[in-house]
Amino acid sequence: MDPIALQRRVPAPWRVAPVAGGAHRGTNLLVIFSDVLLRQEPGGAPSPDAVNRYVALLAPAAHPGSEEQSVFMLRVYSAHQASIPGRFRNAAPASVWREHSEVGTGLRAVCVERFVLHPDGGGVVDLRLRYERGTPVRQAWPTTMRSAADPAIVRLYDSEALIDIVHSIPAGIDRVEEYRLHVAVPELQDLFNGSEHLVSLAAVPWFLRRESEGR
Repeated sequence: MDPIALQRRVPAPWRVAPVAGGAHRGTNLLVIFSDVLLRQEPGGAPSPDAVNRYVALLAPAAHPGSEEQSVFMLRVYSAHQASIPGRFRNAAPASVWREHSEVGTGLRAVCVERFVLHPDGGGVVDLRLRYERGTPVRQAWPTTMRSAADPAIVRLYDSEALIDIVHSIPAGIDRVEEYRLHVAVPELQDLFNGSEHLVSLAAVPWFLRRESEGR
């Protein structure tokens, strides 16, 4: 991703800091396609946006003074009106269509994903993906997430997930049979201008996250 265009979206003095290691090494922009099955309030009741579909754009960054690491939420396109403007005050409404299928023979399984999003402001995000499923790795990790709209908005996440890396240039993994990501959204044209290239793809069949307010 164009580092200059990306840096313009991260509040100063924070600097974009590409992922340093692992299967995602070198990644400076993460595009998350999410189908939320249940979001709960602190007491356990379903939240107003308990079920949702969205696309989120995130950038890893570091503070030059303290070397603190954080991930900035740049933009969310959400299907649920209750998520607008959302916790990070930068969610925009969109319509979303999603298709998922899986065909297995013996122990082999091939998954097909289609995720099409139309922001209310115009444009489209269209993902087509077909891959052979692998054995996922169970991981748990903390994340400090900040809003690019207001870096004073901080959320602390403790996440746990099953992660299946289906494509990674750094790790030499490629089980992808078909991949196409088409982004034609006016406000993102400087990021998705044809110069971007794919570093990695991860399928996350199971994901659990606990969140709290940070400082």
